[in-house]
Amino acid sequence: MSAHHPLHASPLRRSLLAFAIGLAGASMAAEVRRDWNASVASLKNLSLEITGRSRVSITDSVAPLSGSVLDLQSDDVWLYLPNIRPARFDSMYRAQIKVRGAAAQPGSNVRFEQYLQGTMVISHGAAYKALRLYSQTNRRGDSLLLEPSTYYRTSQLGSMDNQARSLWLRQGYMATLAENEDGTGQSRVWVADLQDLLLDTLPAALAGKASFVRVFPWRWTAKKGWTNGVPAANALNAHWWYNWDNAAASTLDLEYVPMRHGKTWPDYANINSKTKVTHALGYNEPDRPDQANATVEEALAAWPEMLKSGLRLGSPSPSDASTGADWLFEFMRRADSLKYRVDFVPVHWYKGGQTASQFYGWLKWIHERTKRPVWITEWNNGANWTCCKPTYAEQATAIGQMIRMMDTARFVERYSIYEWVEDTRQMFLENPGKLTQAGEVYRADLSPMAYDADMANLVHGACLSSPISPNILLRGAWHQSPYATVQTGDTVSLSPWPWAGGTWSWTGPGGFRSTERTVVIPVTDAAKTGVYRAVHVNAAGCPSSLAFEVGLQGVSALAPRSAGGAWIRDGKLHLVGDADLQTTVTLAQTDGSILDRRRLAGSGTIDLRAYGQSGLLLVRAEATGNVLLSQALLLPRK
Repeated sequence: MSAHHPLHASPLRRSLLAFAIGLAGASMAAEVRRDWNASVASLKNLSLEITGRSRVSITDSVAPLSGSVLDLQSDDVWLYLPNIRPARFDSMYRAQIKVRGAAAQPGSNVRFEQYLQGTMVISHGAAYKALRLYSQTNRRGDSLLLEPSTYYRTSQLGSMDNQARSLWLRQGYMATLAENEDGTGQSRVWVADLQDLLLDTLPAALAGKASFVRVFPWRWTAKKGWTNGVPAANALNAHWWYNWDNAAASTLDLEYVPMRHGKTWPDYANINSKTKVTHALGYNEPDRPDQANATVEEALAAWPEMLKSGLRLGSPSPSDASTGADWLFEFMRRADSLKYRVDFVPVHWYKGGQTASQFYGWLKWIHERTKRPVWITEWNNGANWTCCKPTYAEQATAIGQMIRMMDTARFVERYSIYEWVEDTRQMFLENPGKLTQAGEVYRADLSPMAYDADMANLVHGACLSSPISPNILLRGAWHQSPYATVQTGDTVSLSPWPWAGGTWSWTGPGGFRSTERTVVIPVTDAAKTGVYRAVHVNAAGCPSSLAFEVGLQGVSALAPRSAGGAWIRDGKLHLVGDADLQTTVTLAQTDGSILDRRRLAGSGTIDLRAYGQSGLLLVRAEATGNVLLSQALLLPRK
C-alpha cells in the first residue's frame, strides 16, 4: 500500500474524512449487527452498530472500510484486519471507528493492537476489568475485579489479599500473581492469548497466598525483531525491538522490550513503571568483562528488582562462548532452586561457517537444558571476528535459511538480528533507506506468532504433543490429506506421521479398533466409511489426535470439519477448515522473496502452477499461529 493513498492521515485529512463520513452517515440508516461472526473482504458505505459478542475479520488491504462507519456498542467486539498494521489503520481509519457513539481513542476507549502482520481492534477501554479473582476454587465465593497496569499489592487487594484461589482472565490480557507484595516469592504469569482463561484452582504455591497482582494488555507479536532503532525496525517489517536500555517506548507497530543492561544502569524504575510492554530482559552478556561483567551470585541478588515489574522476564543473555553457556546454566539452576521466576532465555549467536541446521542444534540444546522458550536477541551469520566472510548473495541465502529455521522451531519465541559485524553481513547499505540482499530477505519474512503457550508453560509441566501429519494411500497414489472420497470396492490406507516413536490407537465406524500406525480399510460397503480417529502418544506421554474422514462417492458430505488442514496435490494447495478459520498462505522463492501472500477463510484451493517461473517454490500455510504446512515444491519452468 502506497504511503500516498488519498486517505493517508494528516490531522486535517482525518478531520475532513470524519466530516465526509458524517455527511454520508446522515443519509444511511444504521444497521445493527449483534453477535456477528463473519469474514468479509471489505465493508462499503455502511453505518453499522456492532454489539454483543462479535468477531469480524476484514481482509482487504486497500480499502477495508470504504465509506463505512462502525460503532462498537459492547465491550466484546473484536475486529481483525490481517493485512493492515496498526499505525496505518490508526492514521487512515480511526475516524471511521466509534465506541458507543464516541470517537475512537486508542489507549483510552478502544485498543488497536498488533496481531501478526495485522491489527486487532478491541472495544475495551483502558480501565476494562480484565481479571476477576475469587476467594474459593471453581470461581466461587467473594471476588474482585482488576484493571490493567495498576499494581495491586496488599492494600489495593484489600480483603482479597492472600485469599485468591481461582481466577478468570479475559482474552487479550496477561496477569502475574506473586506471593509477596513486591512481586517476589512464588510467582506465575498467565496469558489469555487465544481465549478466556478460566482457572478453577490456583497452583498450591499461590492458592490463598498472593499479595501481588498485575494485569497487562497482551500484544500478539510475531517472532521477528530488531536491535536499536524504530525507523530501521519499521523498514524491516519487524514486530518488536530493544536497544540495550529501558528508556524508550512501544509504538502501535512495534513492541518495545526494556533491558537492565548491567549492574548499575539503567534504572529499574524505568522498567517497573513502563506501560504498553509485556516483557523485560536481564543483564547483557554478564560473562564478559566489557559488558555486564556480573557473577551468577550478583545477578541473582539483583533479580528481585526485575520481579517487581510483574513482566514476563528473560534471564541475563550470555555470549555464545562456552563460558557463556556455563554461566547461563548455573544461573538457571540457582534461580530454579530459589523459586525465582524466569520465563524465557535470551542468548547470542555469532558462530561463523555454520549452517542453519547447526544453529538449530545449538538452540535446541539451550532449550532442553533450561526448559524455557529461547530468544536470540543478537545473532548473525558469523561476525568480523569469526571465519568465512560471505558475499552479499551468500549472506542473503544464509539469513533466509536461518530465519526459516527459527520461524518453524516452536521453542524459538523471538529473534532479532544484529548487523554491525562487517559490511556483507549488514541489513542496510544506507540505514534505513537502502537494504542489502540479506536485508530484503529479512524484510520479506512473514514470521509467525511468537508466544506458544505450551512452550511457555513447559517448566510448569505442560505436555508437548507431536503434531500428526495426514497421509492416505488410495488407488496407488499417496495424498497428504485427512479426507478421502472412495467407491465401494476401494481399499484405503490411513498412514499418518510421525513414522516412528510413541504409540497409536484408532477408533472408527462399526467398532473399529487398531494399535498400528497404518490401518488398511477395505471399503466393502458404506458401513466402512465415516470418521476414523488416530491418537498418538509420544515418548513424553503427550497425546495428539487427528480425524480422517472416509466418504463414499455420491453420498452427502460428513459432519462439518472442525480442524484446519493443508496439503499439496496435482500442483494445487488444498485448504480445509470451518468458515471462521483464517489461513495465511505465503508463496516465496528460495532467497526469501515473497511472490504472493493471501488470507483465505474456510476451505479452498490455490493453483501453484501459475508460479512455474519460480522453479523451486516455498509454500507456507499458517492458521492462528500454527503452521499447517511448510513445504518446498519443484515446479516445471514455463
